[in-house]
Amino acid sequence: MIRLARAEELDRVNELRREVNLLHVQARPDTFKPGFSAEVQHLAEEFLDRGGLWVALRRERVVGYAMVEEIRRPETPYRYADNFWSIDEIGVEQASRRQGVATELVRFLQGEARRRGVGKIELSVWDFNAGAQRFYQAMGFAPSRHFLQWELSPGSDPGRG
Repeated sequence: MIRLARAEELDRVNELRREVNLLHVQARPDTFKPGFSAEVQHLAEEFLDRGGLWVALRRERVVGYAMVEEIRRPETPYRYADNFWSIDEIGVEQASRRQGVATELVRFLQGEARRRGVGKIELSVWDFNAGAQRFYQAMGFAPSRHFLQWELSPGSDPGRG
């Protein structure tokens, strides 16, 4: 079952978010901070207050979550106006992975977006997370842009790329 989260479920959602954060810290310690600060935990409450925190339940226990934000961009000289959902975070507890929870969660969000007249859902996936990339592509998501980075190595000459 998927539904909007309730305030009394925030602690459980943050337990799951801590698991997801740890995976990111382990894969990219140069980018993600260890620990799980009160400020990071509070973000789930902000999504709850805006109606964008969804939970997946099994036997009335929260086993997954998604933090979703509606984005409205006005038309500019370069781009048409746009209205879409952005999945900022999504996660499933370790013990419930590969049991259809994430599939149910994403399918529900796709249906809910359709029902509300939202034409698309966007999300980003870190390059190290090949499994998530395969999952989202299997769910109908397709790459729409690529983010590349270049970093100056310590002691290197910036003029020699």
